[in-house]
Amino acid sequence: MNNETKADVNAFNELLNVLVFLENVSTKILGMPDENKVFKVLEKESSKSKLCNISIFLLAKSGSKLKIAAASEFYRKNKIFERLFGASLEKLRIDINKSTLLSQVINEEKTLEANFADLLREISPIPTGNETIRIFDLQKRRVILSPLYRHKRVFGILVIDAVDPIDQFSIVAGIFAQQISAAAEVTEQRSKYKKTIEKLKSSEEKYRASFEKAMDAIVLADAVTGIIVDCNHAACKLVGRKKSEIIGQHQRILHPPEEIEGEFSKTFPRHLKEDEGQVLETKVITKDGEVRDVEIKANLVEVAGKKILQGIFRDVTETKKIEKNLIHERDFLQALMDNIPDTIYFKDMSSRFTRINLAQARMLGVKSPDEAVGKTDFDFFTLEHAKDAYIDEQNIIKTGIPMVNKVERIRRADGKFLWVTATKVPIRDPDGHIVGIVGISRDITEAKQMQEQLEQYSKHLEEIVEQRTAELRKAERLAAIGETAAMVGHDLRNPLQSILGTLYLLREKIDSIHCDSRDKQDFEKLLKRVDEEIKYMNKIISDLQDFAGPIKVNLIETDIGDVIKDTLASITIPKTIDVSVIISKSLPKLMVDPTLMRRVLTNLILNAVQAIPDTGKIRIEAFNNKKDAIINVTDTGVGIPEENLPKIFQPLFTTKAKGQGFGLATCKKLINLQNGEIMVKSEVGKGSTFSIKIPLKR
Repeated sequence: MNNETKADVNAFNELLNVLVFLENVSTKILGMPDENKVFKVLEKESSKSKLCNISIFLLAKSGSKLKIAAASEFYRKNKIFERLFGASLEKLRIDINKSTLLSQVINEEKTLEANFADLLREISPIPTGNETIRIFDLQKRRVILSPLYRHKRVFGILVIDAVDPIDQFSIVAGIFAQQISAAAEVTEQRSKYKKTIEKLKSSEEKYRASFEKAMDAIVLADAVTGIIVDCNHAACKLVGRKKSEIIGQHQRILHPPEEIEGEFSKTFPRHLKEDEGQVLETKVITKDGEVRDVEIKANLVEVAGKKILQGIFRDVTETKKIEKNLIHERDFLQALMDNIPDTIYFKDMSSRFTRINLAQARMLGVKSPDEAVGKTDFDFFTLEHAKDAYIDEQNIIKTGIPMVNKVERIRRADGKFLWVTATKVPIRDPDGHIVGIVGISRDITEAKQMQEQLEQYSKHLEEIVEQRTAELRKAERLAAIGETAAMVGHDLRNPLQSILGTLYLLREKIDSIHCDSRDKQDFEKLLKRVDEEIKYMNKIISDLQDFAGPIKVNLIETDIGDVIKDTLASITIPKTIDVSVIISKSLPKLMVDPTLMRRVLTNLILNAVQAIPDTGKIRIEAFNNKKDAIINVTDTGVGIPEENLPKIFQPLFTTKAKGQGFGLATCKKLINLQNGEIMVKSEVGKGSTFSIKIPLKR
């Protein structure tokens, strides 16, 4: 065997050894459950081989750097990479962009062969890298760089270096890289499959746990036959049956007869068609015959090639009862609110209406209570009332203190004013926080009006009592005056007549005596003076008797003009006083007592004369209106002070130096006896007018 033949044999043996080595490694890594274990096997097997060193560089997440996932024992033991890069293998990151060789493998997806020392110089950042290369004699080693693929994308680099690699080493390295890539993909798929299986198992366990522990009843039935294939514990509890009594039975067993229609329950076919996934209300029946209300939500699913209707049953029996009670209470409350005459209203934190009753709607002038929702008192009432109400309500919300029976005056929508009592209290949520107010106002207008009327009646009654008391006292006083006047009149009238008779005899005696004429004149003056005083005294007695005693009235048709003329003819009036008489031509005859009328007019005219100190005027006029005849006696005298006007017709009241206060009181009595009235108007310094009102002839 020549040398050339020996060389070929040796090369063949080396190739065979490499192939056996790679086959052995490939066999071990294929089917590995974990990618990290694949790289550990590569490290371990590489350490056993004397033919080459194997390293795996993987792309980091950034895509621009490589990290070492596997390195043979030669590099680990001698810490070659740590020396070259100044970092541990775990923390080592190689920048691809700094190496032409690495960039070509990653970016151009090429398998390259190069001097190992050249590669290390490209990627080593340490200046002393050449020293490390020399020490470990790395410049003699050749390196094969082959890309690793996962899902047709490069995810790393297979690095194989040897001192004297065989000629076919690049091809072998490429095949080995494919096997590693295949092993990585299989490992990833296995990992994903394992995770999927674990998730499915976990999901099934969770589903079964959720299925059994669900609070709602769950029943699965064959969508075609209606046969129940499964149910949970809640379903058994709902219908009072064991699972063995339910599974295998038709779904009709769950429902009372009135809920069955044909072969299935009423809701079953609906869930299969138009109402799939919708919540439907129905009833179920227990083993003991109790009917309960339920809501069912059902969906069609496919299990092992069969269509299954999964129904979720929620027991709403108690909810229905509560709902029924709530509806009853709501209707009761609404009926109460709509029929109670008091206005009821609910408001939020901003004093906006949230609900009102019909009475409040009428108060606000809206057709429906809903029209007031969201509005405030400012939209309906006067600014003053709305502002006061807002302040009250916000104070209640702030303090929580209710407002009870506050009396308010408000204006309705129709403009009518009302009196109401308003009570407002805070509304609280379950946590005790104030969320609004509720108010009720009661119309007390009628009661208020009655109260005002009672107050007026009470005041009027007091006035009447005072008036009647005064009248009683006056009557008592007048009675006493009358008795006194009658007694005085009777006792004085007889002596006065005797004096008049004596005065007559004295005048006769003087006339028969022969004496000086001057003396006779003096005696005559004295007698005349005595005569006047007797007449005055006689008038006083007449006034007393007229005021105190009964007077017989003789009403006849009388020409009041004649009465006035006769009265003036009987009175001596000073020449300094101008008297005028005006009688209306339309004035008819009056039903009066002419004698009494003369006495009244005489008194009024004499008072007018006495009221005029020097010169003045007296005007007497008589006229009529539709109902009465009016006789006025007006003077331009001193007038009567205003404070005396209410008292001038009272007996014994007088402002004259010589006067007893019976004249005007007697005039009033005499006029009243003739169905008439007497009044006075006066102004100090200007004069007075006494008016007599006599009803026209009836």
